[in-house]
Amino acid sequence: MRLLLLMMVSFSLFGNDLKLEPLFKKKTFERPIGLIDLGSNSWYVLEQRGKIWLCEDGKKKSLVADISKRLGTANEEGLLCMVKSPRFEDDHQVYIYYSAKQPRRSIVARFKLENHKLDLESEEEVLSMPEPYGNHNGGQLAFGPDEKLYVGVGDGGSAGDPKGYGQDLTNVHGSILRLDVLGKSSYEIPKDNPYVNKADSKAEIYAWGLRNPWRFSFDRESGEIWCGDVGQNKFEEVNLIKSGVNYGWNVREGFGPYQFVQRKKKKKVVQRKVVSSEGPFEDPLFVYPRKEGLSITGGYVYRGQSIEKMRGWYVMSDFASGAYWLLRKEGDKIVENHRIKGAALQVASFAEDANGELYMMSFKNGTIYKIVDWVQ
Repeated sequence: MRLLLLMMVSFSLFGNDLKLEPLFKKKTFERPIGLIDLGSNSWYVLEQRGKIWLCEDGKKKSLVADISKRLGTANEEGLLCMVKSPRFEDDHQVYIYYSAKQPRRSIVARFKLENHKLDLESEEEVLSMPEPYGNHNGGQLAFGPDEKLYVGVGDGGSAGDPKGYGQDLTNVHGSILRLDVLGKSSYEIPKDNPYVNKADSKAEIYAWGLRNPWRFSFDRESGEIWCGDVGQNKFEEVNLIKSGVNYGWNVREGFGPYQFVQRKKKKKVVQRKVVSSEGPFEDPLFVYPRKEGLSITGGYVYRGQSIEKMRGWYVMSDFASGAYWLLRKEGDKIVENHRIKGAALQVASFAEDANGELYMMSFKNGTIYKIVDWVQ
């Protein structure tokens, strides 16, 4: 039955395409990883290596901040996300997720941002997470409809989750966290979080058992959380994130058990630690095999007005293969999917503007694209 289900969700259709147009005709960036709509054709653009730019219609880009000296320099480290406070017009605060060095750690911090200048001296650390390795940092921040801050944290890195963090509720790695950051303290734990007052569990955790949640987003119409989770050996996953749910890593990958292969590194056998867990585990909403891509970049459910036939479809990409997928869901099941071969743009992130239109950021050429049509 599971094999049949896997075959069904992996079936792909070709022969269609996304039409893309550059958002900025004469502006490119170094490893663009974040885009924030400011209205009136003005945007903040984040670069992974630490620069934040203001781009206004018809003007040269201007530097808002440069935090590069604070950042780790491994391939997956850096400035990973910035979001505005839901009360930004009053408090002028933004929240930034970045990889720090000496010691290596992931930090979520709030800053003051006024008149398009980030006050680096205003930094207030909200959360600091030690990182044993330089990859699988997670790095997504998003405020939900409930005004709580949701934080995507990777399993700590290396391969196979050697620390066993994915199935360990006593640390925050391999999880989506949910925090109340709008009070006077750095953060408070919402009383309705699933692990509040439960022994041997971090009460910050909202959902767990994830490997490297690289970009999750809220469907602005339904409020559901869609998450791309980067795979290990066989499958890339899309998960529908729910409160208190365990998604199985590092016991499972895709719909089945994770097959760990011992490997030698500098004459030392690398092993993994498994924290005992028998589930129950939540199945992915959708998977695709490694022959179709190696690193998922989660996207958004399209709720814009410009492309009527794309409304309600989830749009995502694979960083390595360049392929795109459009998925349509009914209930908790994907009922239709389209795979588009696509160009090898190395799409590292998607963004959504105030009207629900979608954008993608390319590491390949430093260009930010707007999706303007779905040609079927």
